[in-house]
Amino acid sequence: MRNQVVTFGTLMWLFASTPVIAQVAFDESTDALHERAVNLARQEKFAEAILILDSILARDPRNYPVQRDYVIISTWMGRCDVALARYEKIKRHPDQETYLITPVAQCLAEIGKTEAALDLLTDANRRSGDEESQDALRQIKRRFALDRRPVVDAAIARSKSDAGALDWHLSARLKQKINDRAAWYLRFLHARADDPKFETGDFHRLGAGIIYGLNRNVTVIEDIAAEIDDGSSFGSTTTVVLTPSISLEGQLEFASFAEDVPLRARAQGIEAQRYTASVNYHTLDYRWDAGGGAAYYDFSDSNNRRALNGSLGYAFELAPRREQRIIGGLYHTGNTLSSDQAVYYNPVRDLSTTLTYKLDLVYESKFPRHVDHIYAHLGSYAQAGQYPFPVYGLRYEQDYDFNEATSFTWGAALRQSVYDGEREFEVSFNISVSRKL
Repeated sequence: MRNQVVTFGTLMWLFASTPVIAQVAFDESTDALHERAVNLARQEKFAEAILILDSILARDPRNYPVQRDYVIISTWMGRCDVALARYEKIKRHPDQETYLITPVAQCLAEIGKTEAALDLLTDANRRSGDEESQDALRQIKRRFALDRRPVVDAAIARSKSDAGALDWHLSARLKQKINDRAAWYLRFLHARADDPKFETGDFHRLGAGIIYGLNRNVTVIEDIAAEIDDGSSFGSTTTVVLTPSISLEGQLEFASFAEDVPLRARAQGIEAQRYTASVNYHTLDYRWDAGGGAAYYDFSDSNNRRALNGSLGYAFELAPRREQRIIGGLYHTGNTLSSDQAVYYNPVRDLSTTLTYKLDLVYESKFPRHVDHIYAHLGSYAQAGQYPFPVYGLRYEQDYDFNEATSFTWGAALRQSVYDGEREFEVSFNISVSRKL
């Protein structure tokens, strides 16, 4: 659930009797439409308000008051991505209002751009120096100090089965931000087989990496890791994240040592290189979302695996404290070796289809944030030469922000899967915590 950014100045603007009209000569219909959009926003009818503002800007794209109010409504919706993209169009406009600058700065801080937020508010405070800008500047200075503190993330999870073979993953990462564009991290990953006969597949990897934003649309992540015991199984992972627009994100990645190789394969000393590509899209109102991806694994036992996946989701309820969504999913793999030729589960071809119901619930509690997520899915699974089998599952997850520095997540899932025609009931769970030191 997106965080909402609400300030005293924004609320004062929302409940003002009329929008501020300046510099642009409105005709009566434009003036009335603008006011209607503002009134709808006061009633939390955001989608309708945005549609009206879009219609005005289609006729008059340089209309500053409408552009400004578009930004403010977006921040009140919690849509910082839209707000910041819209703000780019008016950021050089002279004499910007404090009730615009303040939520924009908070949005910048929300996405980790605390330096830019601090610069924006410092300039606004120098020009106006009113109580609201001074208070916002104090908050951003505190946020800046918090943003520069090192972050420790830790997680433990019982992983997905490899045809009855389960393993545990324990991970930890120390991350330090350098500036708004760059950060470095150290990480540790331990994997242990649930069954002692697969203990040769255990690993203890230590890695390091750097995250660097080339610009606002391209981020590069470079990671290297190796076994702690003897330095073997050295590998690097290069990831490029592309965000050409606020609604579209793509990712390209190459891993010379794939850490998600099946447990049975790891136990036999089998390694793999992995190439992946993915793309995700959502409409501006988050009503629709779609995604797709492809992966290619080059295993050291001569097996080559191709995987394709896709999803399409629709939110039939988008309330401030509740979201309900239906998601259709498709997953297909193809392998050059069969299960008989490989020591791990490896059908020549398989196809999985699912229909998932997702419910997000936001609670008022003593913590700044408490969100529950519930997932229920039904579907089918078929591998080459077999009829489809029904599959189903249920997952429950809770997210907490205990304070500005600490967050906590836990989840548990039950699912029924099929391997070579044999049904298997899986129980998994995960716990993760993040702490700014």
